[in-house]
Amino acid sequence: MSAVRSRPWAPLIGFFMAQISDSVSNLFDAIEMEMDRMIRVNLAGEQAAVDILKSQIASTDPSAIESLQNLHHMLDQEMCHLNYFQDQIRRHNYRPTILSPVWRVVANGVGFVTAKFGLHAVGSVIDGIEDTIELHYRSQIKNCQYWISKLERFNQLELEPNSASRIVGYIDRIREFELKIQLFADEERSHKEASHMWLDRSIASGILGALSRRATSVAVELSKRF
Repeated sequence: MSAVRSRPWAPLIGFFMAQISDSVSNLFDAIEMEMDRMIRVNLAGEQAAVDILKSQIASTDPSAIESLQNLHHMLDQEMCHLNYFQDQIRRHNYRPTILSPVWRVVANGVGFVTAKFGLHAVGSVIDGIEDTIELHYRSQIKNCQYWISKLERFNQLELEPNSASRIVGYIDRIREFELKIQLFADEERSHKEASHMWLDRSIASGILGALSRRATSVAVELSKRF
């Protein structure tokens, strides 16, 4: 008797499970699109940071030993960031920005010119860029936390094994990415703070810092789209 009574509910249950399955699939697609954008932008930014620092080091007065040591330390960390995003691009078959060749030419030019103007200019540019990138990474951390919370809500449902396994896989992957971005954001902040030893209070330095922030923000938005 109970089996007969349960039959009218079966189509309804099947309908809701199908809707949930579609929602989970759409969520996976949305996460992949967002991860593609985030890693594409991050790769472009870290490549530009590496190019700027290499040009600044090559063009800085060799007698500025302490400053060069600080720049080399920044470069080592930025290289680690770059290697991570290059690996993510290869592993997940994401698309780098088509603007990468442009950013590399600009970055090398910025590094060379600022070093020729002196350490005040070097510090102003690093301060402006790293401030913007740190905020960019903090925003990505919030995005990761949002995706994880959505996945965990779905994970509480009784889904088919394949969907449940994919949810757990995405949660682990996004958490690992979040931890990396947290580390990178902290290191960008340390670069910004280290650059303050070179800053002065001149109007020119303030303008250069503001231009660096604005240019970095524009480059981020363009790299997201292209």
